[in-house]
Amino acid sequence: MFFISSAIMLSLTIYLTLLAQGIERQPGPVSKRSTLSILTYNCNGLGDPKKLKRLLLKLNVLVNKGCIVFLQETHIVDTKYLEMIWKHNFLSNCVKTNSAGVIILYNKQYDLVHKYADREGRQLVAVIGNDERKFIVVNAYFPNDHKQGVTFAEQMYTKVLEVQAEYPDHITFCAGDMNVCLSSNDSLNRIGSQNEDLLSDVIRNNNKVAELSDAYRSVHAADGYTWKHGIIYSRLDYIFVLNSIISKITSASIDWAFESSDHASLKIDFTFEEEPLRGPGIVKVNTKILDDPFVVLQIGKEIEEMMSQTDDSWDPHSRLEFLKVVIRLVFSLKVSEMRKVVNVEISETEEELNQFEDLKITALSGTDISQEEMNTRIEAIDKAVTSLKSKLVKLRKKFSDTMAFVSRAKWFEYGEKSNKFFLNLNKSRQNQKLIKKIRNDEKVFVGQDQVSKGITEFYRELYSSQPTEQNNEDNFYKN
Repeated sequence: MFFISSAIMLSLTIYLTLLAQGIERQPGPVSKRSTLSILTYNCNGLGDPKKLKRLLLKLNVLVNKGCIVFLQETHIVDTKYLEMIWKHNFLSNCVKTNSAGVIILYNKQYDLVHKYADREGRQLVAVIGNDERKFIVVNAYFPNDHKQGVTFAEQMYTKVLEVQAEYPDHITFCAGDMNVCLSSNDSLNRIGSQNEDLLSDVIRNNNKVAELSDAYRSVHAADGYTWKHGIIYSRLDYIFVLNSIISKITSASIDWAFESSDHASLKIDFTFEEEPLRGPGIVKVNTKILDDPFVVLQIGKEIEEMMSQTDDSWDPHSRLEFLKVVIRLVFSLKVSEMRKVVNVEISETEEELNQFEDLKITALSGTDISQEEMNTRIEAIDKAVTSLKSKLVKLRKKFSDTMAFVSRAKWFEYGEKSNKFFLNLNKSRQNQKLIKKIRNDEKVFVGQDQVSKGITEFYRELYSSQPTEQNNEDNFYKN
């Protein structure tokens, strides 16, 4: 007969509980496929602080994973508020609060090497990178007038080619609202013009010279509309990437419900070489939920119930460690439960909105139904879209209210001055701790894989056995 001691059961209980909470069995860097995303979005003005905060909360998740975000029509001249609530790096070019304005948001792992901004708030060209990745990023918001757009395009591409010549080993991403359809596949029920055709030719020809390709069209041969007005759909937002990385594209997606705008967001995902995967970091307990007395009672009961599983054989140290895990587990589940309802509802509503937009595009593209039947369908879809948008506005407002307490800019809104904020700001800008570059004599190792290889070689050589010569001279001990 096989018996299991209480000590083994205790160890297994704590071990399984820790694993359930995401504690690594063997902590340390883990290799995985390296991913990168590029997102462009005409946000139709960010003067409303609540809208700005909601958008940044959404983008923060993407930028944390290395996404580079291009925003157009931001209308943000004064970036002090943005500096307070955005923990990563950003570049802004805006001269008016009611028109234009472009912003590039990117991870703090990248350093700014070079920056160019025009005087109209429509263009940003920057060089960013680290030891492993180097990019030329171009954010463009073309004028509505296609004649002006031709001049703008020539000036922008001239700058792009200059920067490419100066930084030839960098990958170029050019994204933004080009305000033009490049081909007949890029519009539905839209009447073009001669000047628009001229502008599209200028962009296509300059892309050839700069060795850039349309990222979305490399994945999808049709559709991809990003702007609408009634029954008119147009693909006005583009992401152009260097030809050499087209094969690295894994997906291209459109999201009509990204935020409140007449534009959809466009996102391109890439997969690159192997690199280390960082852990989630230190888990922080959200004690704000204790403001609700009912939640306090629930948490107390759940902690008592879980702690009742222990017995007198547990020593005080084991009880304390288990209690810490239990508190973390209960708080995590309760916070997740409270947020999940709103988040899931927002996600489902956004998905419904995208589905109705697809239905409308399909109906407008159909030729097997009468005009009267098409109008009836379009009218019904428009009503549903309007209803969903209204619902989405309410849900997003609720989400903004529930997330208000975590805003690092709260003191700025209410006139407070918080030293803790600045301390946290300094901590968030500390350099990453992984070694990116190392030297062994004349040999230089760059990148995590090469650094690991260099360290291994150094210590293998250091501790390897070396042949020694025996000296048998008789006078060895004479001194």
